[in-house]
Formats: sequence, structure tokens, C-alpha cells
Amino acid sequence: MVNYILTRHDYPMIVVRSRKKSEYLEALHQADLEVGPVPSDGAHAGIKDIRPFMKYFNDLVATEVYNDVLFVSERNENVWWYDGERIVFRTPNYTKILNAMRTQPTLTLADMKEETGISVTAIQKLLDQLISRKYVERGEKDGSWRVFLTQ
Repeated sequence: MVNYILTRHDYPMIVVRSRKKSEYLEALHQADLEVGPVPSDGAHAGIKDIRPFMKYFNDLVATEVYNDVLFVSERNENVWWYDGERIVFRTPNYTKILNAMRTQPTLTLADMKEETGISVTAIQKLLDQLISRKYVERGEKDGSWRVFLTQ
């Protein structure tokens, strides 16, 4: 997650959080093409002059509001949230593992098998995916699981 800061001398600062840096930079680039390459021209640009960026920003806000509404209203065991994004798992096995790790962070793979009824091989494959996406991590010192997803 990267924070981008937009300022203009007569407007408040806006912090835009986005994982999609390239989309953000492209929207700024397109606005610069409309306004011109001189920074002072951009400082005095009107809303019409920065249409490409306003479209990007409006879409970003609409998506965030939509996801926030879903977060508080949607109830589905396979739907989790990670850093503002909706994550839908195609199998309930992820939920079984995640719930086991949340309630008992020091579980071993054998404990997880006992707790969830899932084979150790399947657990390892699912854990590899969860770890690679940074949804969970295992503490180096104590070996306990940290779950970064919310449900």
C-alpha cells in the first residue's frame, strides 16, 4: 500500500491510498498532458483541466465506498477482507484454516489437521497461497500465526 498526496495551494491535502500505482501515475500523466508540463500551470488548473485525474479519483472513491458497504453488510463464510479489498475463497477450507489460526495462533500443521479435518498436504498448499499473498505470516520468534484478513 502506497500513500499518494495531492496538494494545491488553496485546497486541503488529500491522501490517496492505492495498490495500483501505475493507474495513479497514468491518471496524473494524462492530466499533465491536458494542463501542460509547467508545474505552475497545474497549480492553477481547474476541474475541467484535470478530467483524467478526476475520473480516476471518482472511480477510486466509488470502489472504496462500495467495498465499505459490502464489508459491513455481506455475510459469507468464504468472503474475507484484506487491506480494503474483498477476497473470496473458492473453498471453505481456507476459512477453516484461518479461523483455526485466529483462535489458536500456535497451531502446528498436525494440530490444524486435527482441528479442521483437512489433510496436511492440502493444508500446506493452502498455507503456501495464504503466505505468498501476505494474508498470514508465522512469527519467527514464537512460531505463532498472524492473520491479516478480517471476516
